[in-house]
Amino acid sequence: KWHLGFCNKSYLPTRRGFDTYFGYYTGSQDYYKHTRMSSTKPRTLGYDFRDNESVYKEAAGKYSANAFADRAIEIITAKSNNSKPMFLYLAFQSVHSPLQVPERYEKPFSNMKNAARRTYSGMVLALDEAVGNITRALEDSGLSKNTLIIFTTDNGGQTLAGGNNFPLRGNKATLWEGGTRGSAFIHGSMLKDSGRISHGLVHVTDWLPTLVTVGGGDARALKGIDGIDQWEALMMNKPSPRKQMLYNIDPNKDGGNGPAGAIRQGPYKLIRGDPGRPDGWIPPPAVVDIDNEEYFEQLQDIFRNEHCSTNEKHPHLLFNLADDPFEKYDLSEKYPEIVKKLKIALDEYELGMIPPDVTELVPEGNPANFNKDWSTGWCSSRPK
Repeated sequence: KWHLGFCNKSYLPTRRGFDTYFGYYTGSQDYYKHTRMSSTKPRTLGYDFRDNESVYKEAAGKYSANAFADRAIEIITAKSNNSKPMFLYLAFQSVHSPLQVPERYEKPFSNMKNAARRTYSGMVLALDEAVGNITRALEDSGLSKNTLIIFTTDNGGQTLAGGNNFPLRGNKATLWEGGTRGSAFIHGSMLKDSGRISHGLVHVTDWLPTLVTVGGGDARALKGIDGIDQWEALMMNKPSPRKQMLYNIDPNKDGGNGPAGAIRQGPYKLIRGDPGRPDGWIPPPAVVDIDNEEYFEQLQDIFRNEHCSTNEKHPHLLFNLADDPFEKYDLSEKYPEIVKKLKIALDEYELGMIPPDVTELVPEGNPANFNKDWSTGWCSSRPK
């Protein structure tokens, strides 16, 4: 999965530092057909799968987790007799919506009554098998002893598509911990004191300087970045150097959650504006599949907001995540000085941010214009 722009060739992965690419450009698609419906007219079901920059029709009919794992294994096998270091970024489609998986993976979960959760669990099993096959390829090729494996997510689970964040609060695309706190593990022979759980604060931007250090580079040479090198903290079990973290700032009133934002310093998290929906604590048996009409009656319960939240008279929420990781107890009235301090920090970030570049839907990118393939070459590249 790329999902970082493709309307101009300069945005493609092979023009952004990657030697090779195998996957799809858009945000989601059918797991087998690798198609996605256009949002502009004429409504067109476009095919979206590339081998480097060429349309790869051979992927049609193959479940994406298996397709990606097979190509990764090919790359690893070809690398076995080469001493040059390699960076393999494997962004699986799993377990994004739509909920689709071969029956053999869903069958072990037949005892689950919730169909969305049952299919989702099968998707996780298929992903697990794919990762296992890749790990085995690293071992067979003799590369495993000098390989660092990072397995992580980009956001919390989507409870509207089988995901689960319980007992954390909220959902993907919200400022709650359920939408922003991600699970991860790292594995490699270079780690000291392995088999432990790290509770240090790590932000997604930290991976860049950390991986530069892992690869033998000097992270201090990276100028103007927000990330912090976490390698010593992760490798040697030292305290995290990160003490503050920005969750997000959305200054726009455009149908999203904005204007809103959130920031954390130490254990304290400040939310300003609307944190987003679904709110609350959604246990696994209550998750749904929003694409399945059988769940429509349950959607009202998931979106009902009867918990502490912000409003015009009460625009901020404050939580101590060390004592209250589930965000049940708002402390904003109890600790006004902490609220003031975090508001100032959030304001400083907002003053320095680049305004969001939210564009309107345009027909030029419709796959009907490109032989029913999602393709590049229909917008101008913006200056760097």
